Amino acid sequence: MIANEATEGTVLAVYGRPFSEIPGFQAPCCVQYRLRRVAGNLVVEVQRKDRAPRLVSRTLHNADEAYGAALLQFLYENALQPEAALDILEDCCGTAVTN
Repeated sequence: MIANEATEGTVLAVYGRPFSEIPGFQAPCCVQYRLRRVAGNLVVEVQRKDRAPRLVSRTLHNADEAYGAALLQFLYENALQPEAALDILEDCCGTAVTN
């Protein structure tokens, strides 16, 4: 499938956070935080890129870009991994968030 704006959306913001290896505690990885506009809605994505990649993505309905950008910044500044980010997105956005 060829990517286009209707399926991939427009990227509004991207943050990347590297994590170093801490033997016995953490493998090295990078977590990327993205805000996109797809079909008129904002999509927040948190993706870990390592040996076991994980992507979580949620659509924010009726949210403006300022709110989406602040939420993305919060996830980034608190270094949330995808699993924890999913809970935060659902807690913060309630019924305004969908898969």
